[in-house]
Amino acid sequence: MDESVTERLVNTDVSALDDAGMLAHLDAVEQQLRNLQKSKLALLEDNPQLVAQSPELQALLEQLRAEVSGPGS
Repeated sequence: MDESVTERLVNTDVSALDDAGMLAHLDAVEQQLRNLQKSKLALLEDNPQLVAQSPELQALLEQLRAEVSGPGS
């Protein structure tokens, strides 16, 4: 996970952006969110023993699988 990308996106002064800049920023935010979801999914899939011990993690794993493989992915 690249914290500097997330930090840069969070700290962007959107009030200074024009329409094109705002659209580009929103696209970058959406891409970073997808990347973070994929990272979370990979972590869960790489730790099946841990997931097996937690119904909450099992539900999260299934939810992430559906989201990551769903439309717009």
